[in-house]
Amino acid sequence: MYKFTGLNIDHFLQDELIEVSIVQFNIFFKFESNNFINICGKWSIYNNENNVVEEGNAEKHNNSIKAHQLLGQKIKKYEIPNPEELRIIFSNDYSLRIYDDNTMYECCAISPNTYI
Repeated sequence: MYKFTGLNIDHFLQDELIEVSIVQFNIFFKFESNNFINICGKWSIYNNENNVVEEGNAEKHNNSIKAHQLLGQKIKKYEIPNPEELRIIFSNDYSLRIYDDNTMYECCAISPNTYI
């Protein structure tokens, strides 16, 4: 809804992912510092060979969630390749990609106090 342009999440760098929670319409990523990313829109996880490992959105969750492959990994860097996409790259070179493709609803909340 608000796009990722100008987003600064440097406070997540080197933060370790310690929890992945799945609720009815969201997937929630909690980090060691208590920072979080709560996704209620489209997202995907890519492996270190740039192949899709998993995809989801608010309407659909897979029967076998593979997001656990990010647990224990630290955020190495992040990129905003275009205003509608945020890529978060972890220490195992897997990436969590969040897409802002809805003009009516927020796609995620990123602590502290950022809504996209």
